[in-house]
This record gives sequence, structure tokens and C-alpha cells, in this order.
Amino acid sequence: MADVAEKWCSNTPFELIATEETERRMDFYADPGHVWSESEDCLPFLQLAQDYISSCGKKTLHEVLEKVFKSFRP
Repeated sequence: MADVAEKWCSNTPFELIATEETERRMDFYADPGHVWSESEDCLPFLQLAQDYISSCGKKTLHEVLEKVFKSFRP
């Protein structure tokens, strides 16, 4: 999965800084700061992405990353 995320990062302002396969977790950095899914400031932006991920049907990692990226774009 990390290779898919790194490839995706090459076309975005995000940088993959850590992965934890057993917890299915990836940490990204984007200038000007870290986007943290549990941050109160980020939660409103991530709600649409979370709803998308929770909806029925399987999603690829690329689809999920694109949805999160679009959630933070103005």
C-alpha cells in the first residue's frame, strides 16, 4: 500500500512520512502543516471523505486518497 500512496503523493502537495501496516495507518505531511484526521480543525473537512469511505462498496487506496485531497481543496 505504501507504494500506491507514494505514487499518489508525487502528484499532490502531500508527502508520505510514515506507514503502519498492522494498524492500516498512513501519516502524511503537507505544507503548511500536518493534516491530522483526529484534529478538531480537520474533522469538518474530512466528513465527506469519511462518509464516502463508509458507504457500501470497496474503494481503492487511490480513490480514498483522492477523496481526502479534494476535501481539503478550497
